Amino acid sequence: MGTVQDLEIILERFKRSPLNVARSELEMFRRTLERDHVFLTVIEKVIQTEQEALGAKAATLVKDPQHSMWADLAFATTPPLRAAVGYQVCLCLLESYKKPDEFGSKLTALGLFYLDHQGLNVQNPSYLDCMKVFAEVFLEPLVVYLRSGLEIEERVLSLLSRYKQRSEWFGIDLSMGTGDKEDNIEFEKRLKKDILRYLFDNGIDFSVESQIPAGGGKVDILPVLRDWGQLPIEVKVFDGKSRSRQYISSGLAQAADYARKFNKSSAYYIVFNLQEDSVLIIPGSAIGRSIIRTTIHGVDIYSAVCNLGIKLPSSEAAKLQRIEVAIP
Repeated sequence: MGTVQDLEIILERFKRSPLNVARSELEMFRRTLERDHVFLTVIEKVIQTEQEALGAKAATLVKDPQHSMWADLAFATTPPLRAAVGYQVCLCLLESYKKPDEFGSKLTALGLFYLDHQGLNVQNPSYLDCMKVFAEVFLEPLVVYLRSGLEIEERVLSLLSRYKQRSEWFGIDLSMGTGDKEDNIEFEKRLKKDILRYLFDNGIDFSVESQIPAGGGKVDILPVLRDWGQLPIEVKVFDGKSRSRQYISSGLAQAADYARKFNKSSAYYIVFNLQEDSVLIIPGSAIGRSIIRTTIHGVDIYSAVCNLGIKLPSSEAAKLQRIEVAIP
């Protein structure tokens, strides 16, 4: 059973639960979502990119919907925004009202407000009516979005997050790339094909365009998605030798440049770290557990670093060498 199905089951149980256990059901809902690092990456990406629209609006409407100018949710005009608001309201409730009775009172008050706001005219509404309308307003849009409403960028981002996990857990054939220069070039090409194959196998339909953007420079991977256009993906290999930290830093600048040339607000960057027992640190803010967002001249670069040379056991993770990359 997948995460979305688990969330749907918990949501239905939440709408029928006694008021004194509603908090524990919502806590289970939150934990189930956050255990799925792909979905957590998607939601945190929405929150970061839509911070100007979201602000602290969820906190104000949870605190006092009667006097919050945001309680009508008119600012949440897209499915991603509705999903992000639902997640933030969930967090605000759980963090602000830790006692079951306080939580139940606030949940009932929110439900009564939205019953009235939506003009449902329920006679003598029960707490179950309140919980049902709360779920419909805040939680169901979140589940629906995770099920079927992901934007193409977020689908690719979630898959790259999972690709990082897969490559680190199960490894990649590194038999090439240890010989002469030509071997290394073929090795990098094979890694690029591995990413493309993974995207294709997971439902991203594309053609691969061998195009040089105006002004020179050739993007490593350029899927062309139906009804969306080009999706620039830059790929680099770090080995601590000829492929240095400066080489990885230059890849961030290249990815930003490709995004501008293709008139995109974002690009993707995959780094394969081959240096033994090390983790490569890309500058920026974390999204979920696997992706780093770096903004360069107004362009968002979403990076996934696949640390493939780790041989130390988890109990000795503190001994891993941290290699920090500078912003170009």
